[in-house]
Amino acid sequence: MYQQLTNIPNKDLGIKIDNVLLLDAPPLDIHSGGDTYKTVNSFKEEIAGLNAVKFMSASSDVPGNETGWNTSLKKPGQADDERKKISLLACDKDFADTYGLEMAAGRFYQKGDGTFDKGTFVINEEALELLGFASAEEAIGKPLIEGRMFPELTIVGVVKNFHHQSLKSKIVPMAFVLSSWSSYYSLSLNVDQNLPSDQRAARLKSDIEEINKVWSKFFPEYPFDYEFLDHQFDAQYQSDKEFSFIISLFALLSIIIASLGLLGLASYAVLQRTKEIGIRKVLGASVGRIFKLLSLEYLWLIIISSLIAIPVAYFALGNWLSAYPYKIDITLFMFAIPVFLILIVAFVTIASQVINATRKNPVESLRHE
Repeated sequence: MYQQLTNIPNKDLGIKIDNVLLLDAPPLDIHSGGDTYKTVNSFKEEIAGLNAVKFMSASSDVPGNETGWNTSLKKPGQADDERKKISLLACDKDFADTYGLEMAAGRFYQKGDGTFDKGTFVINEEALELLGFASAEEAIGKPLIEGRMFPELTIVGVVKNFHHQSLKSKIVPMAFVLSSWSSYYSLSLNVDQNLPSDQRAARLKSDIEEINKVWSKFFPEYPFDYEFLDHQFDAQYQSDKEFSFIISLFALLSIIIASLGLLGLASYAVLQRTKEIGIRKVLGASVGRIFKLLSLEYLWLIIISSLIAIPVAYFALGNWLSAYPYKIDITLFMFAIPVFLILIVAFVTIASQVINATRKNPVESLRHE
């Protein structure tokens, strides 16, 4: 579990989530008049003028959220039952720059494009494969039929796959719709990573205050609610982290209880065989030989119990990892280390009792009742 959860931050998501500030967009009606969207555009222009902001984008969803909008598409000439379900994300032309998306072919949206009126369309590689194109280059300029919201669509770009949700979810076929409809504003911030952490935090606080002033100017009736994207993205794994902590805690308690039980058994065994230890010592038996005699039966029990526990642990771990489409490989090394550590704990526990018994005067051991 630890390896899987620590592997997650190192996984390339295909998207930039660091230093991205999320703002909850004002509840604007999709059917609002032009003045509403002029206000949004003016807000974007003023925000873009701040030194603290590299890019700003408005979108219906952001990474970490499930896209709640979808449609079905087909190629011209295909029957309706050949339509493919595609998730849709409404965004502006700055979405790719804000999130650092890479293009497999073609381009992202630019000024003058339009999905609802001109049929300009951008898809991801997963959608490309689902729709049956052999390559990203082949798809550029090809038409698609949606038939309800959009006119005939023309693919102008293919975005490389990225993880829109956690690594517990597969990358879904997705298309980007150029639209002013937005639920979130995403701001990619200029953060100097070379600054000391305290200066960086102070600069970030100042930058957020500047953004807040612009927000209050255009949307004074709405609260300034913000969150950093990397925090929101990591929150998807919170339940797994808590579960891992609980499992680790119980594992530690189990080891402590087992060690105390082993200590009790070893003490009792040594006590029962005190005379035998004294006689063997008088006859010249070494401490190592006596330790081997007393510990071998316990060590064999530990090995046998480990052989029973490993398949159970393998099945349980595999079942937990099945929730992750992108997961680490289960190796024998993962089980060898715990077994080795348990054997060391058992060795130290038994050895402490044996050494204590062999240090006694053999005469005292022979008098033991």
